[in-house]
Amino acid sequence: MTPARAVRLYRAALWLLPRGFRHRFGAELVEVFGDRCRDAVLTRSRGGARGELAHALADLVRTAAAERHVGLAIVAALIGGFAGLVDLDSQEVQASVLVVGAGAFALAAVRPACAWRSALLVGIAIPVTHLVARAAGAAPPWATSTTPLEACLALIPAGLGAMFGLGVRGLLGSGA
Repeated sequence: MTPARAVRLYRAALWLLPRGFRHRFGAELVEVFGDRCRDAVLTRSRGGARGELAHALADLVRTAAAERHVGLAIVAALIGGFAGLVDLDSQEVQASVLVVGAGAFALAAVRPACAWRSALLVGIAIPVTHLVARAAGAAPPWATSTTPLEACLALIPAGLGAMFGLGVRGLLGSGA
C-alpha cells in the first residue's frame, strides 16, 4: 500500500470523530499520519504504510470512543472497516473472512446481549469501506462490479462468528 493511498483512507476514516474535533485537529492528524507513513516506508518498519494505517485506525477507534462516548458499535464498525481494508488490499478472501469471524466472535463473547447487532455492523462495514475507498480513489485490485447480494456475503462469517462467540460464552458461563 502506498503512503498516498493510506493517507486517503485515513482521511476518510476521520468521519468517526465528532465534527468539532475533526475540524480542529483533522488537518494536523492527516499531516502527522502522512509523515509517519512515509517514514515507515523509507525505514521499512512495522509493515510500511499498511502497518501505520492499522496502528492509526486502532488509535482512531480509541479516540473516537473517548470523544463520542460510544463503545461497542464503533468497535464493531471498525473491525468491519479493517476487514474491508484487508479485503481491498488482497485478491483472496480468507484474511478478511478471518477478521470478520474473529471480530464478531470476540464481540459476542464480550457482550452477548449485543451479539447480533455487532455482527450486523461488522458485516455491513465491509461494503461501506469499499464505497468510501472508491470515493477516495482507492480502487480494489479485483473487479468492482458487485451485486447487493455479493456485498452482503460478509454477514455469513459475521453471523457464524457471533453464534460461536455466544456458544463459547454460554459454555464458560455455565461452568463447563
